[in-house]
Order: sequence, then C-alpha cells, then structure tokens
Amino acid sequence: MAAYEQTPNDIPGESGRFRFYETPMPPMDNYKQEKNGTYVCDRLHKKKPCKKVFERKTELKKHLRTHDKPVYCPFYNNPDYPCGNGRAAEQRDMERHMSSHHSEWAKEHGIKPGAVWCECGVKFTREDNLKKHKKEFGH
Repeated sequence: MAAYEQTPNDIPGESGRFRFYETPMPPMDNYKQEKNGTYVCDRLHKKKPCKKVFERKTELKKHLRTHDKPVYCPFYNNPDYPCGNGRAAEQRDMERHMSSHHSEWAKEHGIKPGAVWCECGVKFTREDNLKKHKKEFGH
C-alpha cells in the first residue's frame, strides 16, 4: 500500500476528515454466544488463545480489531518511510500514529498534532497517559 492509493473520504458527521485504508474485518458468524450468555475471543495473542470474555457481541467485534489492526498507515511497507508495523485498530489510532511519526504529512492532510505536554516537560500523545503521569508524579 502506498500513500497515493489513499483518498480522503467524508465520514458522516466528520466531513473533510481523512479516512485511512482499512481492510474488511472477517465475519462474526463463527462467534456464538456461550451458555452463560457471553462471547469469548479465540484469537491468538503472543501464541496463546486470548480468551477475553465479553457481555455483548459488539464488544467482541471491537476487541477483534486490536488483533487484526485493519487500519493501515499510508507509508506501510514503504522503505523510504519506515514506521514499524504501521497498522492500527481504529482510525483515531492511525491519526495519532501519523501526527507522531509523519507530522508533515499529517499537517498537509488536516490531522491535528496530538501531542500534549506536562509542565515538567514530558510529552504524551494521549491525554489519558498525561493524566496518569500527573497522578503518579503529583503534578
């Protein structure tokens, strides 16, 4: 996949936002409700079955994205722009990846920088991690 294969699409309610290439997720037909009413993830995680349990099928569906990582970086497999794995579970995760690793491209495509700074000078790409840091270090 290359950046030129991607085109921005309008997302309902988010007109003008860039939408990254995303592979289709496998069907959920194989996931049947357990006798106790829950759903269990059977995907491998670090060579062992994940076995996380979910109350609703929609929760399992969202969780499966963390295993499959269907959202691709526009520079995925591009030797000129190595960015590690270059895949993410959600569009917002890829926006964060782009603002952190490909900031010029992100600016050109209207993706706002996601960095937040603590008064102690530490940089975070997620607000929740900044909050944890402040709580841990008493800022």
